Amino acid sequence: MKGKRIGRQTVQFSTPPVIRAAASVVGRKEGEGPLRDRFDSVSQDTYFGEKSWEQAESAMLRQCFARVCRKAALAPEALDYVLSGDLLNQCVGSAYAMRGVGAPYLGLYGACSTMAEAVSLAAMLIDGGCAETAAALTSSHFCSAERQYRFPLGYGGQRTPTAQWTATSYTGKTYTDVNKSDWFYNYVMELSEQGIVGGNGDGTFAPNRPTSTGEMLKLVLLSTGHKEQKPSTAHWASGYATYAYSMGFAAQNYSDYQLDNGISRLDVARFAAKALGYGASNTTSPFADVNDGYVTALYEAGVFIGTKIGDLTYFYPNSSITRAEVATIVYRIYQLSSLDQKQKIYYKDYTLDVLEGVPTNSYNKNAFVKNGSIMTYNDPSVRTRVGIDVSQYQGDVDWNAVARTDVDFVIARVGGRGYTVGAIYDDTKFDEYADGAARAGLQVGAYFFSQAVSVAEAQEEAYHVLDKLRGHEITGPVVFDWEVIGKSEARTYGIETGVLCAAANAFCKIIKDAGYDPMIYITDYAGYVKYDLSEVMDYPLWYARYDVDAPSFYYDFAMWQYSSKGSVDGIKGNVDMDIWFIK
Repeated sequence: MKGKRIGRQTVQFSTPPVIRAAASVVGRKEGEGPLRDRFDSVSQDTYFGEKSWEQAESAMLRQCFARVCRKAALAPEALDYVLSGDLLNQCVGSAYAMRGVGAPYLGLYGACSTMAEAVSLAAMLIDGGCAETAAALTSSHFCSAERQYRFPLGYGGQRTPTAQWTATSYTGKTYTDVNKSDWFYNYVMELSEQGIVGGNGDGTFAPNRPTSTGEMLKLVLLSTGHKEQKPSTAHWASGYATYAYSMGFAAQNYSDYQLDNGISRLDVARFAAKALGYGASNTTSPFADVNDGYVTALYEAGVFIGTKIGDLTYFYPNSSITRAEVATIVYRIYQLSSLDQKQKIYYKDYTLDVLEGVPTNSYNKNAFVKNGSIMTYNDPSVRTRVGIDVSQYQGDVDWNAVARTDVDFVIARVGGRGYTVGAIYDDTKFDEYADGAARAGLQVGAYFFSQAVSVAEAQEEAYHVLDKLRGHEITGPVVFDWEVIGKSEARTYGIETGVLCAAANAFCKIIKDAGYDPMIYITDYAGYVKYDLSEVMDYPLWYARYDVDAPSFYYDFAMWQYSSKGSVDGIKGNVDMDIWFIK
């Protein structure tokens, strides 16, 4: 054997092995890089269809192993050895991936050297006559490694001030004022590679210059996955300002003059949190000089850390932010949005994962204007109608007088189900309201106050509604109005989410099959806690919230019940007010 060694670190094979095939399976981040065309497979799912990152790493390795075997035209069990390792304790990623292969498995632990170690040992086994074929493998998954070595990333653990972010330095571009020894070097270079940041015409980056509002808008929007925006005025950043305002991320539509001015750290935090889709956190602020829910939410996500002086941590909310600082923050945001971590919704005492695939609220909060009892939405691209919803408690109604106001439609209660015994009852005014409103030229819809506790009861309610609608001109929505009573004696108390969603779907399907347009009524509590909105996506939502100038509910909805104390000619006393977004 000594005859094969040349010096201390080199082995010369007498029968040099050859590489029959090679394969690579990577994640979305690698697929976005300059080597994307070199990979065999790029997965857009960080979990690779599994439930944990450790399982994902095993799945990724199995996929890669299957590919290389196919390319080499070898059955896995025909291999003499499989050599593989990873960064996890006991090489669990490799061990679980290879345990059913049917070939001898040798686990390796060499950290970043594992691939070179596996190839070298496999080659020695073949050259030494111990094997004819061997597979050399390794795997590395950012999230599983982070969880083991740094902090419990999967549990939403907060990054400590000393925690590191893995960054790949960009060597294709340099700035004369950004050196490798600078604390912000990796952040600036990585974002330069992604095309998110750039330098000045003179080859500098100006890391210590305050960031302008226009620069901040562009950087945060691009890092959170939003598209580039064309200018809407002569200013290069005006398109980003218009877009940010229209999405409700920015509190104002910045003028060209303001876009060139600096921006406070507080405004950056609020804008970034909204662009990420984060709600305001209800937990105690970690900073001694600011108490803002959006700042706290980004602190909890590891985006903002602050400056610790003695026993206190300071945020300096009114200070400007340098280009180096904003590059660091934007890099953290970019990493956060690319990790497929579930974003959070903070509602009262609940911390909720954002539901994947459910459309989100994209209404411009600044476009809502209320004049008396009438709400308007000032966006020419969105058609709206103003309406009311009524029950027998409104008493006698002069529908001609109502029609002369700005009201366009009415949703009348058909009836309901009692919340204790559960008997169905009729609204004594429905027939009168439906016919009177239609004769006055108003569009008419209907709702049923449900207390269903099963699919069968929801179906019973739907058929009852259809019986009541016969003979009436109903062209508006027919609504499943299931509401939380909040009393322990209520028959719906403690109903399971799956049962409620199934009941809503059953009601709406019957209504839709009969030719009407079904809709589901929700409040914040029902929408966030009782329903799983991903299970009722086939039907539009009617959202109720009275005490706000604009709706902040996270998910999309088709109608907003914005007041229970409206005043409309032809109706004595208060009436519920609604605005309907025609899509």
